[in-house]
Formats: sequence, C-alpha cells, structure tokens
Amino acid sequence: MVAGEHAAQCEDNESPFLAFMEAIETAEASSEVSLVEIIRNASQTKWVAAAWLLERRWPARYGRRLASEVRIDDQRDSRESEIWEDALRKRTDEELDRIIALTEHTEGVEG
Repeated sequence: MVAGEHAAQCEDNESPFLAFMEAIETAEASSEVSLVEIIRNASQTKWVAAAWLLERRWPARYGRRLASEVRIDDQRDSRESEIWEDALRKRTDEELDRIIALTEHTEGVEG
C-alpha cells in the first residue's frame, strides 16, 4: 500500500511520517527511472547491458537456463554433430575410393 492511500486514514499526529514515506517513495521511483536510463544508454555500446535487458524483458527467450536444460540442448547438438560427422566420413570415403580408382587407372595406363 502506498503512502498516498493512507492519507485519508491517518490522524494528524501521523502526518510527518506520511510526508516522509511519500518522500521516500518519490526518491525510489526517481532512482529507478535513472538506473533504467543508465542501463538503456549502456546497452547502446556494451553488449552485457543489452543482454541484461533482454534477459529480464523476455526471460523465456533470453533468460538464463538451468543446467539440466543446457544438457538437453547439448545432447541434441551432440547427436546432430554425429550425424554430420557420419555424412562427412561417408562422403570422404567415397571420394577417397574414387581417387584411388583414378590413381590405379592412371598407373595401369602409364605402366
């Protein structure tokens, strides 16, 4: 509950405290605006500040993930790497066989 909401309910002897509470709330709000402005300005030249804003604005997309979530992605990436390596190995083997066949054919022609 903010200080302004208490104004109607406060007795006269509480008014100095009410004014103090309102001053604190105003100062905190002003400080928040200033800090956000500093971070936004920093994000123009510093990627860390931009990343921080993204993490907090869109946590599902840019937020930090738990280690278990990262492991699942790593396993998926690892499997994709295996598939690519197998395909590359197969292609390399086929190309090697073709080169060997050409070499043998060339040696037979020269000899």
